[in-house]
Order: sequence, then C-alpha cells, then structure tokens
Amino acid sequence: MKDVKITEYRDIKTRLLKGNPLAEAIHERLEEEDFEIAVGNEIYVPEDINEFSDSEKELEALSIMNTVSPTSIYYEAYCDFYNVLMMGYADRNPTLEATIIRNNTVSTGNYKPSKTTSECMIITGLSGVGKSTLIDSVVSVFDQTIPHSKNGKYEKEFTQITYIKCDIPGSANIKSVCRMIVQQIDFITGEKHWEDYKKKRLLNDEYIERTVALCSTQMIGVIILDEVQNLSLAKAEEKAKILSLIHKLTNEAKVPVINVGTTKAIKVFQSEFMNIRRLGLPVDLLNFFEDEDDWKLLVEYAWDYQLIESPLPLDDDIRKVIYRLTVGIPHCLFFLISQANVQAIRQKKTCIDGELLEEIYRTKFKLLRPALLALKIGKTEAYDDLYNLKDNLDKAAKKTIKELFKIADNHKFSAEVARELAEVIEGYLSDYKPTKTEALIYKKLLKTIDVQASRVVPNENGMELPL
Repeated sequence: MKDVKITEYRDIKTRLLKGNPLAEAIHERLEEEDFEIAVGNEIYVPEDINEFSDSEKELEALSIMNTVSPTSIYYEAYCDFYNVLMMGYADRNPTLEATIIRNNTVSTGNYKPSKTTSECMIITGLSGVGKSTLIDSVVSVFDQTIPHSKNGKYEKEFTQITYIKCDIPGSANIKSVCRMIVQQIDFITGEKHWEDYKKKRLLNDEYIERTVALCSTQMIGVIILDEVQNLSLAKAEEKAKILSLIHKLTNEAKVPVINVGTTKAIKVFQSEFMNIRRLGLPVDLLNFFEDEDDWKLLVEYAWDYQLIESPLPLDDDIRKVIYRLTVGIPHCLFFLISQANVQAIRQKKTCIDGELLEEIYRTKFKLLRPALLALKIGKTEAYDDLYNLKDNLDKAAKKTIKELFKIADNHKFSAEVARELAEVIEGYLSDYKPTKTEALIYKKLLKTIDVQASRVVPNENGMELPL
C-alpha cells in the first residue's frame, strides 16, 4: 500500500494564525541567503567549452537569457509576498465554524463583508526589468498544493492550493479571466466546475459570483494576475467586470490578489478604485542606475559568461558602453552579451570589446532601439509601448515611427541622443512617408546634429532623397 504523505504543521505563535492548518502548513520564512540559493539559476562557462563545436557554442551562448540572478529586491518581494499569503489566512481558518458559515454565505451571494479587503500586493515596472521572473521566482519556493490528511493533526482531508497564476490576455474579458482561474482549480482538484458553468450558460455576473464562491470554499492562498496593464485594452464594460471580480475576491472571498504589470497598470486601477492603497503593498521595478550595486553585480555576472578564447577584463569603459546601450534593463543586458558571444564565435574573434558591443547594438537591437531611446529621454510610457510593439511586426512599424516623431517634437536632446534618434527614424523612412508636420519635426531634429550627405533630407511636402 502506497504511503500517504502527512503534512507537518509547525507551531506558530502569531495569535491571528495560531491553530490555523493553512498557515501552519506553510514553511518558515527563509533567510536571505537560503532564498537566493533556492531561486538562483545562474550559469557559468562550461569547463569543456573548447570541446564544443561553434554551433554548440552559439546555442550555449543563448542560455544566459533563461537564467535568474536575483537582485536585492527579490528577497524584499519574497518577504512581502510571504506576509500577504500568511495574513490572508487570518480570517480563513477551516477548523472554525465561522469560516464555514461565511463560505456558505458567499456561495449564496448574501455575504456582507465587515473588513474592506484582504492583504494584497501590486508589482509594477518597465518592460524587460523582470517582473514576471521575480514573481515566478518568489512562488517557486512554495508548494503550489499541500495535501492535508485525516491522519494529521487536524484530522481533515483536503488539498490546500497555495497560489494560482493567470496572465490577463490582450483581449481581456470577464469570462476568459474567470475561465483561467476556475480551470486551474479544476486541474489541481480534478473536478469539472468550468464544464458545469458552460452547460448552464451563465451570465457575466454569474461567472463572477461562481468564481468568487469557488475561490472562497477552496480557500485559495493567493491569486496572481500578470500583465494587468492589458486591462487598458479591454472594452469599458469588460474592464469594469474584471475589476469587480478582483474587488470581490479580496473583499468577499478574502483571497489576496497580486497584480503584476507595467507602469500602465497603476493608471488602470487608479481610474476605478477610490483608494489606490486597496491594491496593497507596492513593488516598483525600474531600470537600474549605472552606479547601483545590483546593476554592477548583474553586469559582472553577464560579462563573466564569455565563450571565447581571451575574455577582456571588465573595466570602467566597458561598463559605460554596456550601460549606454542597455539603459539598465536586465533583459537588454543579457541579450547584448548573448548576441556578442554569438557574433564573436561566428567571426572567430578571440575577445568581446566595446566595438563589437556597438556592432551588436546597431544590428541586433533594431526592434529595441526605439524603446531604449524613449527611456533615455525619460518617456517611460512610450518606452513600454515601443518595447511591446516589437513582438507584433506587422502593426509595429507605423505605430513606432509615429511615436518616434512624437518624442522628437518639442524636446531638446544632446547631440548624441539626437543623432541616434535620427538614425532610428531614418531606418523606417523607406516604408513610411511622413506627414508635413512630421517632416518639419525631423528637419528640426537634424539641425541639432552634423548630418551626413547621404542622409534623407525632408521638405514641407514629404521626404526626398538627395541627388
């Protein structure tokens, strides 16, 4: 007969959580060093790299894009997440009759909450800084499900679901969000709630009520909603319904909700929630400053991952080039180093230097350069828009060039930034004819730099190539 795992319950002295099997089944919070060991996924140059073929080396070079090198904010976010999860159990002790009565009341739609909301978090930041990687790393140290046995301390048999994570789709609607939550519960429990909902052809409000009731009775630990900035793309009625779902989950089911998204996410919630503090503890991830310790450590880690014969030491000049090209965005840092390795291997170079990094920026960052330029200029919203456009090439070109002209208008730039902006705009002009206003904006931009004779010169009627 197969042994059934019996969950170990730890003694918790916190009065609100004492005697609660949901809380007692969660591990003691890890110390920072243990946490970093648990979530870190760093890679290093293989000792036998010289035995790899060039094609194998190139594939190995791309591996750095999938690594996790936790910065100091990771542990801070873990501690906050841990507190939100644990305190979310404070009003949901399954051994108390009051909890059973409340769950039944929620199921009937008659629950009147006495407390405004459960503990929550909102994680926002720029695209490419690692918001999803951070939250995925944090939840990875928790068991998603914990079995409770009749043979255990509390003599109750049920499966505890610690967290559920869903991505808000670009075409978000209330039915799709409810479906993602319910289907994850069904997958874990083996039940078929969603099939039942479909058969009954529920109305939107009924989907919300059923989902909230299910999360309440299952006593889900935390629901994580990623890409919540996509709510800005939803129709007004659908957005209102989804926000109503979030409100009811935290207010009625007492399930903490972790919202994760770009800086646009805050605006989505600010327009609907009377008090932004209801969103809970804020974690804001921005691009790193050049002198930040976390950034220095990331650069050192990335620079050490060189698969060529004679790596150069990391000096201040190289650091400055790397920061200028990546503007402190971790995704761009790892992409730069991975592509530099690939190019060095392909060109039989023995080292990676500043000149090669510049070449990679010119040739491999074509889709990222508009976004990075916007960030250099301080246009964070434009940065996020342009960064995310790179994944949709058919629609990206016109939107990108329009955004670049908007950035170029009425702003003063250094010669270096103006030159790069002009070069990026020029790259789109073979497929796009600017309006008269945009042509004048471009002409004004070119006045700030020394334009080469081969560059496209605008006039009031559009763009012309010089003869």
